[in-house]
Order: sequence, then structure tokens, then C-alpha cells
Amino acid sequence: MEATFTPDTADQTYLIPFTLNGTHNWYRAEVRAPGALSGRDADPTLPDQLRAATSPIFISLRTPAEPTPEIALPPADTRNDHATPALGETGQFTGYADVAGHGDTAHVVAETHRDHKTSILYRRMDPHNHTTHTVELSAGSSTACSPRIAVSGDDVWVVWQDSQGREQPHQPEIFLRHSRNAGRTFEPATRLTNGRGRAIHPTLSVLAGKYPVVAWADNSTGAFDVYAQVIGLDRAPVNLSAPSKTTDPGTPATDARSPKYPASLFPAITVAADRSIMVTWQDNRFDPDPLWTGHTPAAGQTPTGTDPDNWQILASTRAAGNRSWTEPVQVSAATDTADRHPSVTTDHDGTFVVMWETKALKSSGANLSLRASRSADGGRTWSASEPVGLNPDAMSQRPRLSQDPDNSVRAVWYDTRSADWRWKVFTSRLDRRSGWTPPVQLTTLGNGTFPSIGHGFVTFTSDRAATRTQRDGTQQIYLIPTPR
Repeated sequence: MEATFTPDTADQTYLIPFTLNGTHNWYRAEVRAPGALSGRDADPTLPDQLRAATSPIFISLRTPAEPTPEIALPPADTRNDHATPALGETGQFTGYADVAGHGDTAHVVAETHRDHKTSILYRRMDPHNHTTHTVELSAGSSTACSPRIAVSGDDVWVVWQDSQGREQPHQPEIFLRHSRNAGRTFEPATRLTNGRGRAIHPTLSVLAGKYPVVAWADNSTGAFDVYAQVIGLDRAPVNLSAPSKTTDPGTPATDARSPKYPASLFPAITVAADRSIMVTWQDNRFDPDPLWTGHTPAAGQTPTGTDPDNWQILASTRAAGNRSWTEPVQVSAATDTADRHPSVTTDHDGTFVVMWETKALKSSGANLSLRASRSADGGRTWSASEPVGLNPDAMSQRPRLSQDPDNSVRAVWYDTRSADWRWKVFTSRLDRRSGWTPPVQLTTLGNGTFPSIGHGFVTFTSDRAATRTQRDGTQQIYLIPTPR
């Protein structure tokens, strides 16, 4: 069906009567007028060139439309992985969860999107997966995201970034809330940052069972740097990544690509049994042209940029009883890969373990994989990195590390190696004698992404409750115990 209207004023409304034919229908509105060509192959003599068009509106009667792809998906895995719903409602997005385990209890936080706002939700899941009430920790804000959680006994801390509903200027800050009764109630949120820049990607651990240690990335001084603060001990956050970093304001008035502000992003944190602290992050200070994929060189010069940037993993350590941090130390030190999204924990003997995702310096055609390194001397030197769960045909990403209840190191991540082509969560354990064990698939139903692990529990985001393979935005958080 087609209906054509010719306006005679600048603002007119048209009501279009139409009859739905068949089961599935779609419509769109076009604006046509004489003028410039709408495309390379358009006929320049036509008086009704296409000037604008809306996205199609799809209408189905009785039966939802089902996709018919040229290459059909394999049958979905239907095995039961015994994961338990933790947070989220059907038809809504809830994701980017974090989990902290204490005994048989799992404390879960996540970001949920509802009613045009993003909020931080907390839920405690007791033994036998009995869930308690859900707490909206960011109540009153519509722009909260990226939560992290840490637990010590009955003390629960949650940190997140939040613009407090402000969009102009877009300057999120870091907020911390504390519960002294195992998550039953929370004290008011405390703002940790000063609002002069963008504070993002917070991470959290606990020192001596009572001092939350928070790290985040912040560009209040120009470049994104990683800051850390031991709440209750430090009077102010410390910039960990600035030492040995060179920035250059350039001459943006004449060359928009001349400024150089190497970025330090996505920090991760752990506290060892001896109360030493390590923060690790990704950093592109070693790239010849950081944050650019290359620039047009002067005549006779060779392009110096990389695509993507040469991200490397760095770390800084604070010894037990000390208030100072070491200068950044290279962990990955690879010049031919982009190393990103690190995670860190300690082994039972105090060895620091860092894992990250890596890919060749190619903008496309290169799969992500995982590598790990260890330091037995407090972060001063690092072992040569080794692959974890390597499958050249899979895309493995976003690793997270934690100690199991027996104090062994376990990793979780998500990748594409499953037989049904869906994203699944996999795990591997560090054996001190033989290294990382072969990967084991943890999830089966639907897609499983962005896992987190905390002392015997794993959370992940999944669309397994969606009723359709397309146009169903259901993403929820599920909880599963680590293999015993």
C-alpha cells in the first residue's frame, strides 16, 4: 500500500488509513523533492529525489515474525546448567553484574535499564538460593552504572559511577555505599571524587577486613589516569599511572591530531593476605600515537600509528603498612598486541596473578584470546605471559579472577567456542604444578556474557529467558557455583 501527500505549509499532520494484509507488514515514510542526488546511481532528471526516510515500522498479526537467516543457527543447547536467576525482569536489560561470596551466601550487584534510566541493584542470595529483598542502591539517579562489590563478614561495600542525572557536562563521579548487617540495610552513599572530570570504571576490594580500597579512571587532569584510595586511611586518592607518562597538549588550533594524552583505563584491584595491595590496568603510553589509529605523515615520513593502539598491562603495588605506591611496572610488555581488560588476584602463597584479553594489532580479522602472568616478588618482576584456554577459532574475552574457597585461583570468561554458536561462560583453574587447566564450559542455555567471580560463585548476563531470538531485549543476571 502506498499513500502520497504534498504539504503546503511547514507543519502539517496526515492520518493514513490502512488495512493490514497478511500476517506480517512493514511501513516507512519517505520525503521526496527535487534537489541533490540521493545516491551515486540515482537518475539526476527525477523531480522526486529521496531526501529522507524513517526506519521501518514492523507490524505482525497474531504470530511474531521469525527470522529466516541464510545460514541457520545450530540447535540451541538445552542442557541444564542449574544456574539460578539473581536479578532482572523479563523484557528488560540487567547486566554487568559483580558478585562477592561469603560462606554459603552470594552478594550480587548489577546495572539495570528501566523507565529510561540506569540503576544499581543489590540482592543477597542465601543458601539454597533463597533470595532476600532487592535494594536499589542508586535511588534517585537515572545514570548509575558499572557496579562492583566487596564483602568482609557482615560488612558489604558497593561502588559505582554516576552522573546523578546530569548530561551536560557529562562528568560521572564515584559513589560508595556500606552495609554493616550483611546487606539488609545500607548507609547513605559517599561521593569519592571531586567532579572536575570524568570518573569511570571503579573497582573495589577490602584491606584488613574493614577498609574498602577503591580504584577508578579519571581525566580531571587531562589524560585518563588510574587513582586509588584506601577509605578510612588515605586522606585523598593517589594517581598511580601518572609517573613516567608523558602528555602533550599539542597545537589543536592548527593540528587536531597533535595532542597526546595516553590513557590508563579499566583498573582491577586485589589485596593479598599479607595486606599488600595491587592495582592493574590497561595503558597505551607505549603506543607511538596513543588514542589515534594513525595520522597523515609529512612528506617522506612513515606513518607511526597502530590500529588498534598498542595497549599494555601495567601494575602498581602498595606494600603492607606502607602509604606509598610503586611506579607502574609492565606486566604484559608486548609490542605486537593490544592487551586489555585485566583482572588480578593472589594465589594461596601470595603470588600475584594477572589475566587479560589480547589480540594482534589488526583492526579486523584477529580473534581475542587470553594470557596470564605471575609475580612472586610483590609485583616487581613478572613471568613470561602464557595462553589460557587458547582456541584460535574462538573469541575469548573479559576474564575475571578470584580465589576459590580452597584458595586456588580460578578464571572465568566468555567466548564463542560452543557447538551452538552462542556465547558461553568458561572457566579454568591455576594448578601450581601443571599450570592452567583445560577450559570447562559453565553455562549452556542461551547466551552467557560478562561473567564475574567471587569466592565460589559466578554471575553472568544471559538472554535465556527471552521468548524470541530477535527483538526481545531480555537480559538477566544468573548465579552459578564454581565447580568443586
